[in-house]
Amino acid sequence: MQELFLMFINAFHFIIISDLVADKMDEMLRPVIASCCVGYFHPSCLGSYILYLIFLSMSDYLLLGFELELYSLYEYSYIYWFLSEFTYKWLISLLESGESNVCSYFLNEHFYNFKLSVKMEKGQEKKKSRTKNKVLKSHKYEIQLYRCLQKLFEAYYKVFINFNLII
Repeated sequence: MQELFLMFINAFHFIIISDLVADKMDEMLRPVIASCCVGYFHPSCLGSYILYLIFLSMSDYLLLGFELELYSLYEYSYIYWFLSEFTYKWLISLLESGESNVCSYFLNEHFYNFKLSVKMEKGQEKKKSRTKNKVLKSHKYEIQLYRCLQKLFEAYYKVFINFNLII
């Protein structure tokens, strides 16, 4: 029990430290990316990506413990609670916020390209160039998968609590 509690505390410390480092990296990279990228740049994209990878590795780590049968019966409810109420909720919120940031970036870029094409039509001759259509990758299937896993582990947790399967 104490080992599991210490594992959760270490995970929280790791998340806080990683978030602080990612925020510092975002602050350092913001002027560089703003100078080379025209258009919208979300200020916390690196921090969100690092947090996403942390929570993904945490969920993989906890699920691997089930496959290797490392947990005893009384620890199952703690793991199910942690997976449903913490890990997958954060994964879902990070993916949804990232998707909204990407959508706003592409809308701003489309608006900027539209303004450039209007300027070119007014005074300059158009050059034929290849334009690549950018495809926006949606994370809706991944979000739906994480929602299903969250509900599944929430149900497992409630079963363990209601049937008094905790020793």
